[in-house]
Amino acid sequence: MKSLDSVRDRAWVFPVLGLMLLVGVGSAQAQTLGVPDLEIGPGETIDLPVVLSDGAGVSAVLFSLAVSDPSAVSIVGIQAGSLQQPPSSFSITSNPESPSAASPAGSIRVLVDSPGTSLASGEGSVVVIRLAASAGCVGSVGLTLSDAQVTRDLVTVAPALSAGSASCRAAADPPTLAVPESVPTCPGETIDLPISLSEGAGISALQFTLAFSPVGAVEVIGLDAGDLLTQPSSFTITTNPAVIDASQPAMGPLSVLIDSSGTSFASGPGSALVLRLRRVGECSSVDVALLSASATLDLVSVAPPTRDGSLSCRAGIDPSCGGGGGSPELEVAVGSLMGRPGTEMAVPILLTNGDATCRSSSLSTDLSYDPAVLSPLSPCLVELGAAAEGWSADCTELEPGLVRVLVFGRSEAMFDGEVARLVLQVAPDATPGARTELGNSCAIAQAEPLLDCPVTCRSGELSVFGVPGDIDGDGAVAITELLAAVTCHLGLSTSGCDASDQDDSGAVGLLELQCVINNFLGIPCLDLREVQP
Repeated sequence: MKSLDSVRDRAWVFPVLGLMLLVGVGSAQAQTLGVPDLEIGPGETIDLPVVLSDGAGVSAVLFSLAVSDPSAVSIVGIQAGSLQQPPSSFSITSNPESPSAASPAGSIRVLVDSPGTSLASGEGSVVVIRLAASAGCVGSVGLTLSDAQVTRDLVTVAPALSAGSASCRAAADPPTLAVPESVPTCPGETIDLPISLSEGAGISALQFTLAFSPVGAVEVIGLDAGDLLTQPSSFTITTNPAVIDASQPAMGPLSVLIDSSGTSFASGPGSALVLRLRRVGECSSVDVALLSASATLDLVSVAPPTRDGSLSCRAGIDPSCGGGGGSPELEVAVGSLMGRPGTEMAVPILLTNGDATCRSSSLSTDLSYDPAVLSPLSPCLVELGAAAEGWSADCTELEPGLVRVLVFGRSEAMFDGEVARLVLQVAPDATPGARTELGNSCAIAQAEPLLDCPVTCRSGELSVFGVPGDIDGDGAVAITELLAAVTCHLGLSTSGCDASDQDDSGAVGLLELQCVINNFLGIPCLDLREVQP
């Protein structure tokens, strides 16, 4: 494409005014040159036609186009329009000479001419100008034509001009991540719970944490790919805890990462994941919350809005539940949870009573763990849970790695749910990825002492995780640490790369870099070192 400087002295650019007056310019003056109104989205490019009302007999067109806000919309290219037939017979000269995405322009001066060929007759585009919108493009941006001339049948005149505008569309809201608002269930029933997205198009990765309240009222015993994963083999699903089945259920919180090497979810609404749940204990309402959700949408990390749900209970109103009688067995369970090095964690102790006669009035549990990973506070600290309000709680460190917890003080039956929380500290030097079983050796005193109801003691687990990208160990990712992760991803440095290399591959992959970026932005990101099967 030539510069206008090379044709500045062409005779047609400066026509003789007397010739125009002698020849008459009625038909030429009726020409109109204009640009339309159009709509463009943030980060998009779009073609803007510069339209002439009639190309018959026109051998040259000269005009200037200016954008009112180049920071929002800029000129990044130019090409032949539909009136240039054939395009090889015309030359396009512009200033600046070759606008592009690398060298955008806010205005451009364009000359279209031919040594003798005329444009095609009828209305059409003289040239098509490529516009690009910035990521922060908002509102309407004016597109103004000026200093225009049209040479028709050797007569050069100024055509009427019609301005246009580029309206910037608002960025699309990220899709909503949701669980069903209410799912009726029976005590002990196994159900499928979908984790749904309002739109899957463009989503290549999704992560979230699922929490149940009260803890222990429901177990996760399995999961399957949702209907939005139309090519399940193209996706990996990793969880924390890593192994979840009927023999090793997760009581929450449950962290999930769905990832692909580039494949996107199917378009439209649907389920990203389906969890298999089992109700535990008496019939009660269970709140289901989605926490720390993030998604990769068109290669950009976004925080999707979430909608929580619940599990309601049909017992007493639905004959299919068998009256909601429960079972005679009592259960004392220790919750599973995750903790960062140097932080305090409240380990939940959960009670599930049996039927109307098998109920607990007090309990004790000897909770065991790896003393290299966990230790009690000094003095030992235990807090009462909502299910034992009005009771008393105490704890004693029997030896390193073993604490006894007592809940006592009243003769009536405690409620189902969390009866106590034992506060333990994760060792400051605990290795991310370390796990320790929270062993549970329990005993209860029954509200009906003459009964001998069976008691199950269920253990839990604590997993230690860090913050991907945190080199200095302060629990956060600073800008210098983010830049270090970027240089590691590009292969320009090996310093500090271990903090971002979650799969120990010796390199920082794109997903690992995205995780560091999330942590820098304050969007929680699942540590992949903690969810490898």
